[in-house]
Amino acid sequence: MDNGIDMAYSYKPLHQPGLGHAILNTLLYLDYDRTGLKYPVIPMLVNCYGSKVIQNRGGSIEYEKESDPPGPSPRRCMEVGAATARVLRESPWKVALIARLVGHMPF
Repeated sequence: MDNGIDMAYSYKPLHQPGLGHAILNTLLYLDYDRTGLKYPVIPMLVNCYGSKVIQNRGGSIEYEKESDPPGPSPRRCMEVGAATARVLRESPWKVALIARLVGHMPF
C-alpha cells in the first residue's frame, strides 16, 4: 500500500479449505511429479467478473443488497503489475511471477 496499490481481503474463504482452483491448478501444473513445491507461493487474485457480469453474486434473483464491486480497469491491472514488479525487483529474493487467465494453463 506504500506504492499506492490498494489490496482487497476477505475474512473467510467462500470455497473449500486451501487454495481455490484458479491458483491450485497452476501449482499442480508446476508440481507435475507431485513432490511438493519447495518455494513459497503468494497468490494474487483479480475480480475478473466485476458487477457487470455477475450482478447478483452468481444468481439470477434480484437482491436488495449492493451489487458486487466492479472489476479493475486494464490500466489498474497494469499499475498493480508494475508496482508488484518494482517491489520484487528491489527485494533480495529471486522470484517468478506467473500470470494466469481463467481456464488456461500458464504455458
